Amino acid sequence: MGMYTAIKFSAALNDTGRAVVDFLEKARPDTTNQKATWQVAAEHFEFSWLSDWAKVRRCDFIPWGSYTPGYRDLDDVGHQHVLVETPSTTSDHVFRYIRPERSEDGRVWHVSSELKNYENEIRNFCENVLPRIIAEPCTVYYEYEERRYDYDDPTPEYTTLTVMPQEDA
Repeated sequence: MGMYTAIKFSAALNDTGRAVVDFLEKARPDTTNQKATWQVAAEHFEFSWLSDWAKVRRCDFIPWGSYTPGYRDLDDVGHQHVLVETPSTTSDHVFRYIRPERSEDGRVWHVSSELKNYENEIRNFCENVLPRIIAEPCTVYYEYEERRYDYDDPTPEYTTLTVMPQEDA
């Protein structure tokens, strides 16, 4: 089955980011489309970086997660995910679900998700997508599942990445 890596961040979106995330939110509920949501977005926006990301096998797992989609914060066997019910990295927002959320004004994108990070999907997203959609530096937290189940020391041990905005959207 494999282990999962949890990822969490709150990002202040630039204009491109708001447009892309707005589109993703509208495209995601369409269950009739067999394409990945990022692939549909790449066809709509025609950014080369977006097309490259859409080719990544698990691209849709950021921000929607791999085995906990929707409005649940428990997986199929009842585990409480470590990044749920934790404060945001940029505001007083509290992550309550494994699903993407937006601030009231739509400017901040809160993501708490999990995926099998076998091909460094998290680093790929943080290096090639996130810099092009954020307006200010963003700290991304992630944690490998195996560390989470160390019952002798259950303290979360996050790896952090600081992502800087890039202007070449």
